[in-house]
Amino acid sequence: MAKETTVWIKPLDLPWEQVGTGQFQGITPENINLEADTWGPSNATFDLRREPDAPALDLSAGAEVEVHVAGVNVWDGFVSSTPKKRGDLVVSVVCRGWQDELDGRIFTAGYVHSSLADFKDARSFPTAPLANLKVNGTVQIGGTITIGFPKGTAVAVGDAVAATIDLGQINAAKRVVCAFENQGVTVGTFTLYIKGHDLPSDIISGGENIASGDPTVLSSPQAGTFSTGTGVRRYVSVILYNGTGAPITPSADALVRVTSCLIFADTAYESGNASCSRRPRWSRTRWPGGRWPSRRTRPAWTTPVSASRTSGLTRRVSQPASSSPR
Repeated sequence: MAKETTVWIKPLDLPWEQVGTGQFQGITPENINLEADTWGPSNATFDLRREPDAPALDLSAGAEVEVHVAGVNVWDGFVSSTPKKRGDLVVSVVCRGWQDELDGRIFTAGYVHSSLADFKDARSFPTAPLANLKVNGTVQIGGTITIGFPKGTAVAVGDAVAATIDLGQINAAKRVVCAFENQGVTVGTFTLYIKGHDLPSDIISGGENIASGDPTVLSSPQAGTFSTGTGVRRYVSVILYNGTGAPITPSADALVRVTSCLIFADTAYESGNASCSRRPRWSRTRWPGGRWPSRRTRPAWTTPVSASRTSGLTRRVSQPASSSPR
């Protein structure tokens, strides 16, 4: 004798009900096809046939689904798309297992950023302080970053040149390790800053410094962890600044070349000024597009206790106590 197969559905923000009862009164499931793989339930299709005098079915994508055979939950997942009607009385339903529930939304998960090509001339940001960031400076970005002032450039007090990266609204820097080379800056002229800040306008007067000093004296790499305010920073900048109190006119190109800049979303991803992660940059990951399921039903394995003290392992499945499988 064939075992009874029942379909349970939980529409959005409504309780679980067996098809054929409650709001699904007068509706019969047909042509049930279930698929599973090593990760669990994967796909399912079935038809819902409505009696002529039954209310029209209102079922949308995201509704949770369970299929029970002889009272045992053998498949669970969710409606993957708005069902298509086949005539006035039959609706075809396509479902996906919970293993696919993480495919709904894309978000950017930050681990370690290492690409210098993602930096930009700090002047390109809309609220950058152009009174300080001078157009006569040099910013070259590619496999490395070179910032500085060409030979013979008149550099006033407070003038600067900088390269900045915007990590976006979701990601932020917690720790930075920056390697650089001095290429022509003479002792006692310019100051090199490696800084994190929350706004482009904070690049000169705000933010938090990872390193600052004469690039002829500073050792490379320079590393530091942000700790003030929220403890993380959206923007990271490398700045060459005239803070001597007097104008400077370099007799040769005064440049600093950044050869590496590792930006860590968390200190756990860094060890010994190097990355612990195999991910070279911020990685894109998928996350649920809708709400989490009310419960991810999975069978439990337990040692049964019976009058005969039978040994071994058996599958324990909770049976519905009422019209709800919950």
